[in-house]
Amino acid sequence: RHEESHEIISLLGKKVLIIDDKKINSIILERLLEQYNISVESMSNPRDGIEKAVNVGYDILFINHEMEEMTGEEAVQKLELSGNKLPPIIGLFIQANEVNSVYNYVLNCPVEFKELNKIINEIFNGGDL
Repeated sequence: RHEESHEIISLLGKKVLIIDDKKINSIILERLLEQYNISVESMSNPRDGIEKAVNVGYDILFINHEMEEMTGEEAVQKLELSGNKLPPIIGLFIQANEVNSVYNYVLNCPVEFKELNKIINEIFNGGDL
């Protein structure tokens, strides 16, 4: 069993998009992601976020599962319809106790750095990208 990595890797040149209608979630996530030197954009309107995700190549998408206008699941389905190869998608949940196959990873809100770092390391050091 390999040791869990706690290092903060530099993701300079990588881009993430947060699609979340709850501004506080985006702000917390943006602050946590700053430590990785990664370019972060957030969209509070899921429709605009989907359009942006389709037109701009992102390395990770964070999508709130429980948005008012559409669920995260619906957003992922719309992204899949674009025919583009999708980056890893992380679903943001109030309580991520349901197993949801549309997301590659899930995080509870408010996001904890330790959990985020585990996923970031898995994505970028695990050979997914």
